[in-house]
Amino acid sequence: AFRSAVSFYLPLVLLSLILFLIVFYNGRTGALLIAIGLIVSLAAAGVQRSGLTLHQHFNHNDLYHVVQMLGMVLMFTGGLEIPPQ
Repeated sequence: AFRSAVSFYLPLVLLSLILFLIVFYNGRTGALLIAIGLIVSLAAAGVQRSGLTLHQHFNHNDLYHVVQMLGMVLMFTGGLEIPPQ
C-alpha cells in the first residue's frame, strides 16, 4: 500500500517542487515556503518508511504526522503570501 501511494505521490510532489522553485526565482516569495513545505513532506514520508519508533506510544506513523504538520504549516504560510487576483 505504501509503495503504490508513493508511486502516485512522489512524481507530483517533485513536479510541484520544481514549479514552485521556478515561481520563487521569478519573484514570488511565498513559493519558497511552499517548496520547503513540500521538502518537509517528503522527509515525513521518509520517516514513516523508516519505521522509526521513539516510544511504544509514539511510533513511525505518529512521528510522520508531526513532521507532516510542519510541512503543511509551511505550505499554508507560503500560500498566504500569494496576492489575490
